[in-house]
Amino acid sequence: MKRCMSIGAVAAILIALPVAGDYPTIGVDKARFKELKENLINNNARVQWEAAQALGQIAEELEACVGRLQTQLQNDNPKVRFEAATALSRMGPLGKSAIVTLRKLLKIEQIPDVKTKMIHALVSMRPFSKDAVPDLIEHAKHKDRNVRMAAVCGLGGYEAESKIAVPVLIEAINDPDVAPNERETCISHAALLALRSIGPHAMEASSVFFKLANGDKLDLARIAIPALAKIDPRNPKLVPFYLELLADQQRPALRQSAANGLAQLGPDSHEAIPALLLALERDDYPTASEANHTRAAIIQALGNMGSLAIEALPTIRNYEKNGTGLVNLAARIAVQKITQKEQ
Repeated sequence: MKRCMSIGAVAAILIALPVAGDYPTIGVDKARFKELKENLINNNARVQWEAAQALGQIAEELEACVGRLQTQLQNDNPKVRFEAATALSRMGPLGKSAIVTLRKLLKIEQIPDVKTKMIHALVSMRPFSKDAVPDLIEHAKHKDRNVRMAAVCGLGGYEAESKIAVPVLIEAINDPDVAPNERETCISHAALLALRSIGPHAMEASSVFFKLANGDKLDLARIAIPALAKIDPRNPKLVPFYLELLADQQRPALRQSAANGLAQLGPDSHEAIPALLLALERDDYPTASEANHTRAAIIQALGNMGSLAIEALPTIRNYEKNGTGLVNLAARIAVQKITQKEQ
């Protein structure tokens, strides 16, 4: 069996400075990793065993590098600090012994890009880094956009521990940030998604979400409407609200969001079945694409209700036979869910 990388080689990868030129050693090491990953699914059992053993040894060596990376987090060169934080973020829970150091240095770090990477590193180490939630709350108001974004997104990953962050995340919904390009999201959207991830522990945000759902900002409403099923699923006003949206002729673009919310509720929203069937046959959508995505969401909601949606089966089977693309796929899955016998 070929020898795995030495600690020195691994450390060289993790804290290499971004200087001009090629990285021949890193290229070799990446090729070695690729070979090991492929060997894990090799048909030869011995090759699989050797690959697993080699990767296990590399994992041990990576953990042994954490102490050195912590030292480099205090390096005078910000490029070194950046790469050390980046390495720790990629190691995830393997680097959890660096959590205390990261929290301490995050408070005094002055370079926004390094701060951002330190936050990424802490979040990658969850759930072990749950004590860092107050640090993320503090940085959710940072003047730098990327630091704020990293903190807001990170706060969505700790569930119950993030409950104390709900007021700050609600405030972040009003962040004036505008995404720099169409590939990125804006902080207001990120805050909504973080609250959704926190789930019922973010129930105090329910009234804000209802307000956004009824507001004139469709981009926020599209996120808030289905998220209500995550943060306040027992609210008796929720299903009736979704029923109103399904019949709304002024805002057909929000029917898909309502259907997604009902899909989250599953059997608990079975009273919505007649309204879902009516919405399924509507043809007042501005584009064919929107119609298809909405119908697929409606069919998914019906499928998630299981056998309770048996009355919808003939309609769904019709879409299974005659639908195309996304609608056809949703119909096939829904038929399986509705017809499968309880285990």
